[in-house]
Amino acid sequence: MAIKGKYKRFADQFHSHGNKARAAREAGYSPAGAAQQAYKLMAIPEIVEYLAELDDLRMRRLEISGDRVLEEIAKIAFQDFTEIVNLIGDDLKVADFKRLSPEQRACIQSAKVDKDGNVDIKLYDKLSALDKLGKHLKLFTDVQEQKHSFTKMGDVTFADEHGEAVPLTFDIGKEPDEPVH
Repeated sequence: MAIKGKYKRFADQFHSHGNKARAAREAGYSPAGAAQQAYKLMAIPEIVEYLAELDDLRMRRLEISGDRVLEEIAKIAFQDFTEIVNLIGDDLKVADFKRLSPEQRACIQSAKVDKDGNVDIKLYDKLSALDKLGKHLKLFTDVQEQKHSFTKMGDVTFADEHGEAVPLTFDIGKEPDEPVH
C-alpha cells in the first residue's frame, strides 16, 4: 500500500512508538487537536492497511509467531524451578548460570549481584504463564446460565443416542416430574 505525506509520517511514527497523539504531532498536525486528529486518522482504511503491513514486516523480520510466543510461555509454565534455585540448609542458592539451559535462563526475569556477592534473582510468574496457556487453550471457560422466557406451549426436538429426532412436549408454567413424549 502506498500512502504519502502526513498519512505516511503519522503511520510510521505511530508504528515506531505506539502513541497516536504524539505521532499526529510529529506528522505535522496541530498539537492542540492531535489526539482527536489521531483518532480520525486511525479510522482511515489506507492507514490501517499500511499499519498492518508494517506489523507483518516487523514480525517477519523479528521472526515472531504465535508458536514462538507460546513456546516462551510454555518454558516458564513447565519449568522445574528447583533446577534454577536450590535450597541448601536455610539458604537458597542460584545454580551456576553457565550451566543453565536456554529454557531455564528464559525463566529468569532479572538477576542482581549485591556488594557482598549475593545473587538475587527474580523468576517469571509460573502461575501467570499457566493461566495464559490455559486461556489460549480455552481450558477456563466461563459457563453462564442461560434463562429463556416462553409465553406459550411449544415443542422441542432433540436427538436421542442414535441421532434420531425425538420431540419433547412441555407445558409452560408447569414443571412436570418427567417430560411428556
